[in-house]
Amino acid sequence: SRLSIKYNRDKEDIWASLEERIEQTPAKKPKVITLQPWVKLVAATISLILIVGEFARFYTTNVNVKIASTAKHSLPDGSVVHINSASKISYAPYWWVLARKVNLEGEAFFEVQKGSKFQVKSPQGTTEVLGTSFNIYAHENQYQVLCVTGKVSVKTPNAEEVILTPNQFAELTGENLVKQENDKKQASILAWREG
Repeated sequence: SRLSIKYNRDKEDIWASLEERIEQTPAKKPKVITLQPWVKLVAATISLILIVGEFARFYTTNVNVKIASTAKHSLPDGSVVHINSASKISYAPYWWVLARKVNLEGEAFFEVQKGSKFQVKSPQGTTEVLGTSFNIYAHENQYQVLCVTGKVSVKTPNAEEVILTPNQFAELTGENLVKQENDKKQASILAWREG
């Protein structure tokens, strides 16, 4: 209301009057909020924990095996993975303490140390164990799991599940998971490890 001007004067008078009133209006000082040092320390600590947690969760180790070769790889808990030709695995080594999870494309034989749940994920299905050895073949539309020792749970994306014990074999045929028991099949499945 202090800046309102009657418009019955010329333009220059109006501008001069406005400028004069603006200069007379006291400037408000901006309100500055100061944080206590401990609040800054807590905020910095939380930020650091979140950054480190995100790094640990999303940093992955990848192992790719070329055609006509195989590889042996140790996981952070001492479990061993024998990876067949044209296959690859990936896992989060810094997150391993919280979740023992390996992503697999191709074929691999796992010798799992006892401990918390161990999970192998592939596009065709998921295999879960506590401590055992098993072979997984997951290429394109084929998915096969052979339990050598211990007990293995095999799940398909459509939630079908079978439990395998030693010398049992599960194969995804179409959308069904078929469980078999066959000692002869084990020798032919594991032949790639003998070369």
